[in-house]
Amino acid sequence: MQLEYEKKKLYVGCLQHVRGSFRWDPEYNPIRDRRHNVNLLVSYASAKFDAGKAIVRWNYGSGFPFTPTAGFYGCALQRRHQYQLRQQQREPEHHLRQPELSNRLPDYARVI
Repeated sequence: MQLEYEKKKLYVGCLQHVRGSFRWDPEYNPIRDRRHNVNLLVSYASAKFDAGKAIVRWNYGSGFPFTPTAGFYGCALQRRHQYQLRQQQREPEHHLRQPELSNRLPDYARVI
């Protein structure tokens, strides 16, 4: 949806995107799934100076889905010599994960 208003030296524009996943599984979240995105632009030209212009842009977006980490195993050792041995062997750390893309990052809003 797009709304625009313009009068002499004032311009206001608003653009909203609403998206969703239309898959049969309601729990499915694609990686780049941003459900809501709103942009608001306000521009004002000064009456004294034709070259002077003030522009403010506000942006809101809902959070992306992500896979949270439940914990780690294989990386915490209690004794120093075991830690040194592990560093020499270069064994990888292992992550315990929750279901894939089961949580969402927080929403964000910013003014530019």
